[in-house]
Amino acid sequence: SKMESWQSSNINPCYGERLAAALTISSIRVVSQAESAIKADMKQNQSEAMWNALTPFWRPEEDASRGYQAAATITAVQLLSLNCALAGAQALPLRVALHMESLAQTLTEAVSPEEKRKNAVRGGGPRWHLSEVRDNGCTMLSVIDFFLKHPSPTYNVNPLISVFFSRCLSFGYADPLLAYSTIEFCVRNCGDVLRPHLVAYFPLLFKVLASFPTTFVAEFKELVRFLASQDSVKCELLHAILDLPLLTILIQIQKYFPEGERDRLFSSISKLEFKKLFGYMVRDRSCGRSSSRPPHPLISACPFWKYANERTTLAGGVTRVLWEIYFDIALQTISPVEAHEIVAALIERYDPDDEVHMCDRLLGVFEKYPQLIIQTRKILLKTIANEGRATSPLKVHIIWAVGEYLHVESTPADFSVVKEYQRALEKVVRLQISTYRAQSQHPKITQISPPMVVLGLMEQMEEEEKEVKGHTVATGTEIACRVILVSLIALCKLAARCVEIVPAVRGVLIRVLESRDFLPNTVCLRANQCARLLLQPSIAYALFKQPFFCSVHLNENTSLGLITNTPSESHFQHDANSNAD
Repeated sequence: SKMESWQSSNINPCYGERLAAALTISSIRVVSQAESAIKADMKQNQSEAMWNALTPFWRPEEDASRGYQAAATITAVQLLSLNCALAGAQALPLRVALHMESLAQTLTEAVSPEEKRKNAVRGGGPRWHLSEVRDNGCTMLSVIDFFLKHPSPTYNVNPLISVFFSRCLSFGYADPLLAYSTIEFCVRNCGDVLRPHLVAYFPLLFKVLASFPTTFVAEFKELVRFLASQDSVKCELLHAILDLPLLTILIQIQKYFPEGERDRLFSSISKLEFKKLFGYMVRDRSCGRSSSRPPHPLISACPFWKYANERTTLAGGVTRVLWEIYFDIALQTISPVEAHEIVAALIERYDPDDEVHMCDRLLGVFEKYPQLIIQTRKILLKTIANEGRATSPLKVHIIWAVGEYLHVESTPADFSVVKEYQRALEKVVRLQISTYRAQSQHPKITQISPPMVVLGLMEQMEEEEKEVKGHTVATGTEIACRVILVSLIALCKLAARCVEIVPAVRGVLIRVLESRDFLPNTVCLRANQCARLLLQPSIAYALFKQPFFCSVHLNENTSLGLITNTPSESHFQHDANSNAD
């Protein structure tokens, strides 16, 4: 900052040029010393490995001065970058470029697998210290940032970026200093040069987030906005966000469990699929659109969930924040193929604890691409026919989307799809009717009523509990009623657009009306409305054609109530006033 203030002042231009030259010479000297020190460390490690290979408990000692040397090198590189920026030169000075290229080559050799090995082996070569990886990684980041700001015609910085992600960050992602420097660098340089590397190594960045779930939330919001706009990793990014809690557990097992306990844990896992799952979750590179991702039931049944703790809970909160941002960006640039994969992922990864947001995002995808109702019919029909989700909100939303967005063309294929959905919705209605009939045949045993004082106190406690929760929880009967109501409306919409299924739909409505003794009045009233509405095909098509745009506000005073024979509250109020008069 002092140099910048001196350089930007125009008091004495001659003094400013002399100062810049002196600082450039001094910074180059520091860079040369750092390069010599790194090469000396490489030779020392090789000699120590040769003489101490027979010592079973030998571990390389950590040099405390290496941190000061790295800090001085980073500062010198930043001064050179600032000096070149203030000079406003069109081309990078040759002397500076040669020393920076030499330092980059030395750092690449220092972190190469031939010089260092990550795992400690008795009798083998030396082991990487986390501090050494951190210092070399931070220095490498400063060099990369220098070449991004001042490109050299004789040096390509892309190999150095790949070396940093694959050899430094892959080993030291749990180090706080290296993690902070990396995330800050990635957010600041989301440009054309760094774009392919962020797309390729974004799972490694999520390992950084899993190590520090609440530290980099703001930075990862920006990274998710950037990655969600990249077509090649859009679907894989969604799975990475949803897998963040499990990844947090696996990172803790990999980094913080003792080596013996970790080995016993892996030896106790009998299924090979779980070991493959561990390898997939802690991967460093993106798999693209390959089908190497393990199935979700395997993820749900993996034995690592028993190690969940408070950090896992925090990661779950970060997941909700990131996937909201993901959908805000992804739905703007999503393609039909990606939309198909996202629909399958949302249904497969459905979480009852976050059902509101998931169902809303699913409807958003269907609203953007209504043809997915036909393209994903196998997944949707399987979900509708799943009796285990008879009263699931996901099932209700899918049924509503089928009735709202299924567009019928004059082709036999589309008619067959409509008939498939019509048969599936009929089964749903019949299942709900059977459930209500069984409940009516086996009423609940009445218990002795408590005193009125106790009853009033219980009601007051229930109301207070609802106020504390902040929302009213729907009962099973209310959800079942909602399922049958939405199914009837969906059938009515499909029949209004496809005349061939009108007789079958009217048969379902008649069956509902015949079961009025044990069905809710709301269901019978809705069935009566749909049956009378289907008697007027033109009106039904005008109301339920896709898409539905109504320019006239329909209220209780319109003639639609006369067609469906549903007296409104205004009619009852008018009759009451007439009787009073």
